[in-house]
Order: sequence, then C-alpha cells, then structure tokens
Amino acid sequence: MVQLHKVSGNAKTSYGVYVNKALIDLAGWEDGDSLRITVIDHDLILVTRESMPTEQWIELYDAGTTGKTMDELTPVELVRLLDVGEGEDGRRPSTVSSLAPLGGSGHRILLTNAAKRLQLHAGTGIRRRANEGVVVLIPTPTATDEVNKRAKDVLDARGAQISG
Repeated sequence: MVQLHKVSGNAKTSYGVYVNKALIDLAGWEDGDSLRITVIDHDLILVTRESMPTEQWIELYDAGTTGKTMDELTPVELVRLLDVGEGEDGRRPSTVSSLAPLGGSGHRILLTNAAKRLQLHAGTGIRRRANEGVVVLIPTPTATDEVNKRAKDVLDARGAQISG
C-alpha cells in the first residue's frame, strides 16, 4: 500500500501515487505511456493504457461497476464518462496522464481528478493491484470486501482477455 501525495510544481494542487518498478513491469508499461484513469462507482480507480482497444476497456469497466454497464448508459452519461476534458468542476470520471519516472525504482501516476472526484486527501492509503496492462487502485476509505472483489473481477476479466 502507498499513500496519495501532493505534487508540487503548478498553480493547482495535484495528487499522485507511487507505483514501483515491479508493478510497472507486471502492468507492462513503459516511461511516457499515455494512461487512461477512470473512477468506477466512486470507489475504484481503473488505470489502463489510453491505447487499449475500446471493447477491452468496456469489459473491464463493466466488470468493476455495480451501477450501469456501458450498454445501459445514456448517451449523455457515456459522454461524461469518456470525455477526458475537464468539466466545470474538474472532476470528469476519466482523465489521461503520462507515466512519469521517479528515478530507477518506480514511477508516479497523477490522479488529480480521480482524487478530487473521490474526495481523497494527501496521506490517504491506496492499495494497488495489477494484471497485464491494467492497474486497479483502491483507496483505503472504500476498501470493503465488495470493492476488493470487484477489483479482482476487473483483473480476472483482463486475464481472460489476454488468454482468450
């Protein structure tokens, strides 16, 4: 487990999470990869390559949600979910970030919009799970057995995508 931390260097408060080299290797990511960061149901954060095929990303989102699946979303809800631009409150469900190296031992993933959307603060514990191009982040305030099961479901769905 790691802690959400403040990132200095710009006018707005930004937040990031440290991801060690072993987790990056498990995810198969490289320096500079463009990552899509998506909040699922106000309790999970799904991190994938932005270039992941849409059909695969949809399967992962659907595996992690207890709410509406992609097929059940209205066009407006779908645009809100997939639009990576900042909304009026800066808290769109999805954002895009680059994988930033922090020396030889790991990387930082910027999670500013996700942190604000989930009302997380610096020092909040974050559990990290990974499987072949996908990382699921679980903030400790939301880490119930049900949320942990949904995170496992996302990673199992990714395993099925890879093997299938």
